[in-house]
Amino acid sequence: MRASLGGNQVRVRISNAYGQRPLALGSVHIALRDTGPAIVASSDRELSFGGATTVTIAAGAVLFSDPVALDLPPLADLAVSLYLPGEILNNFQITERYARQTNYVSPPGDFSAAQVMPIASLTSDWFFVCGVDVLASAGAVVQVPTQCDPSGIVPS
Repeated sequence: MRASLGGNQVRVRISNAYGQRPLALGSVHIALRDTGPAIVASSDRELSFGGATTVTIAAGAVLFSDPVALDLPPLADLAVSLYLPGEILNNFQITERYARQTNYVSPPGDFSAAQVMPIASLTSDWFFVCGVDVLASAGAVVQVPTQCDPSGIVPS
């Protein structure tokens, strides 16, 4: 994802708005993207959701992470890495088609904190991430690539 304006605090929205069953999140990280599937290691932040680092999002719901401190320059590329420990069925719904950017899918395993994520496949679709909110010194900047419905959050 690309942030239009810089700031010093971010939170991420994860969507299961089109899901037919709960979505388990084993780990979620955000960082500044370096090149390709690599991140700037010093910028890696593990996200929590109501203080928990593992959560389940109810079918049809959206989950907002707790804010984290991250020095974000204007027009920075962000990497949001999700570890999904449960089975992901082939008919799950994507969050946004044709994001006009390269997104990486890893082989099975938790690579959410990897400095360079191993790549199993490439896609231009967004999966589950539906926005990043940036707190700038002049106020909040909200980036929403698709529709979010913030109801039905279930901590695990």
